[in-house]
Amino acid sequence: MRVLRLKKDDEIIFFDQKVHSTARIESATKRAVFFTLDRLKVNKIYSPSITFLLPLLKKDAFEHAVFNLISCGINHIQPIITQQCHRTEIKAHEYERLERIIIDAAQISKNFSFNFLQKPISLEDAVREPAQLRLFFDPEGESILKLHDAKVQKIVAAIGPEGDMAAQEKEILADNGFTSCALTPTILKADQAALVASGLLRSLF
Repeated sequence: MRVLRLKKDDEIIFFDQKVHSTARIESATKRAVFFTLDRLKVNKIYSPSITFLLPLLKKDAFEHAVFNLISCGINHIQPIITQQCHRTEIKAHEYERLERIIIDAAQISKNFSFNFLQKPISLEDAVREPAQLRLFFDPEGESILKLHDAKVQKIVAAIGPEGDMAAQEKEILADNGFTSCALTPTILKADQAALVASGLLRSLF
């Protein structure tokens, strides 16, 4: 079905969301590949568990953000609908492409314990996700370093869409225990903020 750009003694990795294993190619024909499989290893699940509330951005930006979040080891990505979003759903064909993007990110980053996207939900529903630490990344927020706590087991993090969250939405976040934190003193694009935020969270916690 596809061209195999590998040869005898090259190594490949088989993985799903639970286990992974390295395999060495023994031989290959036009119809079959023969390989020796190492023992299966249980995928590492990164802790603390991080759920990232990702607004429905424009197609390319959303795909970049999803790739970066999986690459940085985010456990769950929950698409959310905000006032500034240009759409309210993800089409079936988009899910298929996003699944391929997630698998590519998992393959490159070796984050094999990934999860596929859930259906988009409203911000009001998303903020009900239980967590010990809730963060909203905003240039006007305080330093995240002040909130570092090695005992945290569950984090919910959110960013705004292009154009930011509306004032009413920020009030919803604040009323549900979200602390406003600054990533940089500058304004970042949403997909850039997703990358910086996810990398910072995994580094600090």
